[in-house]
Amino acid sequence: FITGTASLTTRTINGSLPDPKMFLDAQYPNTLTVNRELILEALRRGKIVLPSSIGLKLHLSESGVRMEAADRDLGRTEEDLDAEYTGADLSITFNVDYLMAGIEVVETEYVRIAMKDSRSPAAVWAADNEDYSYFIMPIRA
Repeated sequence: FITGTASLTTRTINGSLPDPKMFLDAQYPNTLTVNRELILEALRRGKIVLPSSIGLKLHLSESGVRMEAADRDLGRTEEDLDAEYTGADLSITFNVDYLMAGIEVVETEYVRIAMKDSRSPAAVWAADNEDYSYFIMPIRA
C-alpha cells in the first residue's frame, strides 16, 4: 500500500503465536522496581549511543543495577540506577525503544520489571498493581 510519501508493508506469518496466558501465569523470580521517570531518563541517555538495532544491557544484582549501552562508532555509557532488585544476578539485553514503550504508558511513580532469566519474556507492570501488562522479549547478546 503506497500513498504520497508513505508506504505500508504487511506480511502474514505462518504458524501460531504463543498463548498470552502462558506469560500471565509465568513465574518471575527476578524483580526490578525503579522510579518510572528515573529509568526513562536513563534509557533516553543510553539511547544516544545506540543504533536502533543494538540492545541496551541491564546488569542486575542485589548490590546494584547498572545500565550499559555501547556502540563502536558512537561511544559507550554506563550508569548505576537507584533501584531495588531481588533475585539472582542477571544480565539481560533489551531493545531500548521497546522497553521505553512499555514503561512510558505506566501511570504510577514506580514500575516493576519482572524476569525469569535472560532468554525468556520479561513483564513490565506498575509497581503496585498488575492491571496493565507489557511483555518484552530480550535480545540475545
